[in-house]
Amino acid sequence: MNQRRIVAVAAAVVLALATWTAFTAARTGRERTMMINKSTPVLHVKSVEPSVKFWTERFGFKKTVEVPEGDHVVPIGVADVKRAGEDVTIVATSRMVQVALAAAELLAADGISAEVVDPRSLVPLDVATLVESVRKTSRAVVVDGGYRQYGVTGEIAATLAEQAFDWLDAPVLRVCGKDVPMPYAANLEKLALPQPEDIVAAVKAVCYR
Repeated sequence: MNQRRIVAVAAAVVLALATWTAFTAARTGRERTMMINKSTPVLHVKSVEPSVKFWTERFGFKKTVEVPEGDHVVPIGVADVKRAGEDVTIVATSRMVQVALAAAELLAADGISAEVVDPRSLVPLDVATLVESVRKTSRAVVVDGGYRQYGVTGEIAATLAEQAFDWLDAPVLRVCGKDVPMPYAANLEKLALPQPEDIVAAVKAVCYR
């Protein structure tokens, strides 16, 4: 299969995904995924590089939110501060953003102001926004549903340790999925993936609470 054919196949896949997304939004008046899932196919179609976007039901389709009408594009490589805070930075990826926001609510009840940052993309990674947040809070917890070993949390934690070391008042901690095959049963899946209580425990550790 030559390069032109690969590009054509990739374009057809992302176009089908974009069409499905638009149809769902038009049919229900609401998008059943987060806003970035509406934006991503548009970015792929406009890109000069071949690319394919994969979705999984576990990571967002159960979340219902309002989305803007029209050609709404979320820029790749620009992090989003989902919740402002002063005491600790929680960097969370994908589905874990919602878990981190739930944890921030629990922490607020204990008098801890958590800032939740969603990188939105890993390559490129918006290091500047992450470092700026840590310079303000002096503490960081990185959350991802994947495995701890050789995962994205290690890269982000190392980056913060290298580029925000002088502002850190505690080691960067990580909250990750358990090192087990992903269970099918809902009760076991809950045990395998990070929960708000896990994030709360890590935050309290870096805050020495």
